[in-house]
Amino acid sequence: MTILKKRIFITHADVDHCGLLSRFEGIRICLNKKSADSLRCQLMGIPDYRENNDFGWGYSKLSRIISGYTPPNTDQFAIFDEGTPNEHDELLLIGDFKLAGLEFKVFEGSGGHLYGEMIFVCSQHGLIFTGDNLVNISGFSAERAEFNTLAPYLMRSVNIDSEKATAMRKQILSLVKKIENSNKKPCTICGGHGPISVLKDGKLVNSQNTESIII
Repeated sequence: MTILKKRIFITHADVDHCGLLSRFEGIRICLNKKSADSLRCQLMGIPDYRENNDFGWGYSKLSRIISGYTPPNTDQFAIFDEGTPNEHDELLLIGDFKLAGLEFKVFEGSGGHLYGEMIFVCSQHGLIFTGDNLVNISGFSAERAEFNTLAPYLMRSVNIDSEKATAMRKQILSLVKKIENSNKKPCTICGGHGPISVLKDGKLVNSQNTESIII
């Protein structure tokens, strides 16, 4: 039996965040149960959690066709959680992991952006991966900003539930401020798109201490 030592972590099961997973053989794909279920739906050819909403169905299908997307091998899944409630409004701690000597906690959101959304938090070093729950829109490249203008026409919103998404951003920002107060220094926030950022006067701005990453 082959033991898979390399790991990749996903914050949510949207096609633009999982598009290359099928290319990575011999690794563990670390995710929560909700994201695993969504990816299994893709593999079975039935609507995933994004496509269960009429406004997301066409956009997701187009993304799959244009990109030549192939769902990942579910045998590679390593699931963080067990017994997580199907529905919850709070940012819920569901697991943890260690990576390169850093200890991360895994929090699941309410599903405002996508059912099964997660963030990864290393409180000790103030390092937070927020997926698409919190991104620095003002730091987008011109090309990315132009692409984002298509969403309202193709699917009305990038969020499944905008009200929940807004509430979740507020909870994440509250967590960021709590960690910053404890560490006495800014957190490094890595969103699902755009540059690595820090929080300044309640807004995300480009970090001056790290190289910008445009995806």
